[in-house]
Amino acid sequence: MFSLAARPIVPPAIGWCESVSLLLTRDAPAEEPQAADDNYQLYVSGEQAARGFAADAKTGDLYVIGGAGPNWGAGDTDWIVRKKAFGSGTWIKDDDFKFGSYSGAQAITANGSGNIYVGGSGSDATSSHWLVRRH
Repeated sequence: MFSLAARPIVPPAIGWCESVSLLLTRDAPAEEPQAADDNYQLYVSGEQAARGFAADAKTGDLYVIGGAGPNWGAGDTDWIVRKKAFGSGTWIKDDDFKFGSYSGAQAITANGSGNIYVGGSGSDATSSHWLVRRH
């Protein structure tokens, strides 16, 4: 079992945005401390936020989705998909997508055929858009 958490890595910045990293931990028995399975930070300052987790039943691959940006909520944000291939001990960046100035992956699902669908949003100079990408 895995769990997602965002944790501060430096003192809070001025304003509401804190610098955090995406931390994925394995659940451990109560007497054992949780160990980090992935600690991802795209930007030194800003925020990295996990929004969803899925497993591909066909391949056994694991996925975590979210967004990262130096000023979350105020633009310049990347859509991030992280992947851990079955049997691998390493998480990799599977997708770093940007639509306009803001992009964020907010939902993920997998079907029995091994298709991974990630939904989210992005904003360009004129409006916000609903986006779906297949992996």
